[in-house]
Amino acid sequence: MIAFARSLLSPIPFRKGQLVEVLTAPEIAVTLDADGALDGLPFMPEMVAFCGRRMRVHRRAEKTCVEGQGMRSLARIVFLEDARCDGASHDGCQRGCLMFWNEAWLKPVDEKSSGAIKVSTDDATHFQRPQNGTSTEGLLQCLRSRQGDRYYCQSTELGRISGYLSSWNFTHFLLELRHGEVSFGDLVRIVVRALINRVRAKFGVRDLHGLTGPGTSRSKGDLNFQAGEWIKVK
Repeated sequence: MIAFARSLLSPIPFRKGQLVEVLTAPEIAVTLDADGALDGLPFMPEMVAFCGRRMRVHRRAEKTCVEGQGMRSLARIVFLEDARCDGASHDGCQRGCLMFWNEAWLKPVDEKSSGAIKVSTDDATHFQRPQNGTSTEGLLQCLRSRQGDRYYCQSTELGRISGYLSSWNFTHFLLELRHGEVSFGDLVRIVVRALINRVRAKFGVRDLHGLTGPGTSRSKGDLNFQAGEWIKVK
């Protein structure tokens, strides 16, 4: 509760829709440890292409879903618009995950004075590396895609760097309200529906507005889709 109160009262460095600039590769390198991470969050090789680029905050990443662990809490991390991992350094991984950006890797941009000009992706990839032998260059070389025989990326480390978030904990919705990411009306609807579904679950009743699959009363059953077949999503 104390940690939540601090989050609720602390300044908000970056908000949804705000224009920011990703630091240059040398600037980011000095924030990383020997594993190429900051507070356990890896700065992946695929992120280097965005260094020096101006982008908008998609939303704050106060919570995330971790496979096998459910909802988890995060702090001081945001998503940027159109910043997805292309898997180029991870054997062509096609998950297309949104990249997590620690606030320390970003700086605000004054749109009035800057004219909100974007740096192109091509220009962003040609960052200026420091001279060989510097500590910054050594940190740049720590960017990795594997640890031993396993892949190493933000997705593999999420469970370790995130915190437990109880399904009965609704405080993160208050943070989203404060950050302007949900309206008060949306917040009320979300909380009320969640509480109703908790009660319905106790009696074995299906969730309101829940997704349905094969075998349920609202499903059309197995449609026998085949590989390569065209379909239309409702």
